[in-house]
Amino acid sequence: MIEDRDVLERLTPLFPPPADGLESCLRLGDRRRRNRRIRAIALAAVVTAALVGSLVSSIDRSKERPAQPNPITPSNVSDLRVAWSASTDADPKPQDGVQGLAEADGSLYVVTGAHAEISAFPAACVVNHGGCDPIWTGHLGIQPGSCSPIRCVGAMTVGPAVADGLVFVGSLHRLSAFPVACTDPCRPVWTAIIDVADGIVHQAVVANDVVYAGTGGGHLYAFPVSCEDPCEPLWVSQRQRTSLRVLQVVNGVVYADTDDFWGSATPDAPKYDMGYAFPAACAEGCRPLWTTRLDRVPNAVSLSAVGGIAYVGGSSDRGLTTLAAYRAGCGIEERCRAWATSLPAAAADLIVVDGVLVVTVPGADQVRGYPLVCSEGCDPLWSATIPRVHGRPVGADGLVYLPSASGVTAVPVGCGTGGGTCQPIHVTNRHASGMSVGDDRVFVRSSNGRVSAFVPRPRDETAAAHDGVGVAFPSAVLVVVLVGVAIAYVRSRRRIS
Repeated sequence: MIEDRDVLERLTPLFPPPADGLESCLRLGDRRRRNRRIRAIALAAVVTAALVGSLVSSIDRSKERPAQPNPITPSNVSDLRVAWSASTDADPKPQDGVQGLAEADGSLYVVTGAHAEISAFPAACVVNHGGCDPIWTGHLGIQPGSCSPIRCVGAMTVGPAVADGLVFVGSLHRLSAFPVACTDPCRPVWTAIIDVADGIVHQAVVANDVVYAGTGGGHLYAFPVSCEDPCEPLWVSQRQRTSLRVLQVVNGVVYADTDDFWGSATPDAPKYDMGYAFPAACAEGCRPLWTTRLDRVPNAVSLSAVGGIAYVGGSSDRGLTTLAAYRAGCGIEERCRAWATSLPAAAADLIVVDGVLVVTVPGADQVRGYPLVCSEGCDPLWSATIPRVHGRPVGADGLVYLPSASGVTAVPVGCGTGGGTCQPIHVTNRHASGMSVGDDRVFVRSSNGRVSAFVPRPRDETAAAHDGVGVAFPSAVLVVVLVGVAIAYVRSRRRIS
């Protein structure tokens, strides 16, 4: 294409312009073209800066606010993926400590015994080229090796108790209250010192602003949640013949059982486990409302309560392969029984999930679901076969998760009625030494100390594609604009020259 300057120069001999007129005209045209190109380049630079800012902001938002996963349901529990994982101390030998983990208010609290620590992880952790890091870590005040070979950390059936902005952890001769909104390293708000003869504080349970904790010496302690350091107990129970592990507080009753490791608390202790019911509103020297013999199944909890009913798997009243329901304030005797039924073997764990009493029967490789309200000779709603089921199950949102030799298995609690057989759902091959459910996630802690958070996979790749568009589209436009700016700049330089 012939430029305007070339045309004017060819016509100059035929039509002579006034002196300096041609050069002045040509310079004016060059300036106008140059200014137009400069404005175009400036506009492209502004657009580029906006796109860069949008790209950076998009990446930052993706890091700061991870997408909330879909709720876990029976239809997607078989296709969970690992959202994040973290390393903690490996589980020591059983006699050295029992660890637990619990999710509450968007945080996962993990207690480990090897170094006597508690760590708080964000439930919705954002992982960038590595594992999840704890928000804070607190030490339980035990020097390494000082409690060996006895246990350093209290038995935790379902993990540390969390209430009123505090996390409660028992260790050796103390109960520590850590603030949930803490900084690293975290220090307890208050610590309660337990009598030396009592040994370790077991799992704490909180109800109505009172913290209840049992000891290896057979005493039940009650502390106020709002306490001063050092914290003094409200009252201490009468000593029992076995160690005490607090399970739950329901309708003004504190339920406890024998801890397998400590077992005996007095020379005349029985050779079997015991179940206890204490009044929650008590005084110094508090006595239990009732006690009962429980079948000895290692690390099991065969006592659970809902409302005014206590459910016992194996007791001195009806035999050790019996599941029975009793009016809690009455006691474990025939006149107090609401219903009873036989089991194929001893019950190991009892938990209530969405109105269904879930009972594990390891001796029969079974898990059963029972109605809370039933009649004598109560038939199960359903049963499922899970070989070598072991460990404490957890449940939420219509599912119960059970650790077994093959990993973690889930069973929908509404999977059947009339004694039907339910098909268990495989969740993960990872061995579970502890589990927790919350915030639309399943948390599994393996014996090697690895903690993993599982979430459902998207039904399709739509969500992932949208996330990709959020970053890929600005990136593509940015590249196109940069190439366009470079071409415009080179052409403007060539034309001016």
